[in-house]
Amino acid sequence: MVAGFKTMRRLLETPALRALQKKDMFTQGVCSDDDIGAGLRRRVDTVYHPVGSCKIGQRFACRDRSKAQST
Repeated sequence: MVAGFKTMRRLLETPALRALQKKDMFTQGVCSDDDIGAGLRRRVDTVYHPVGSCKIGQRFACRDRSKAQST
């Protein structure tokens, strides 16, 4: 996560993206790996978003063919 944060920060410092920034709202003063880790623990969240469909790919892609709908 810390490496990903550093990559994101490096990308945000490119001229094209830097021009779009107004101010640093969440990472100002965050420098060390420990600071980054602490900030990530405070702000990062996960979202459980179950999705899916039996109708992706083959006609009967569902494991339980009795529940699959044919077209």
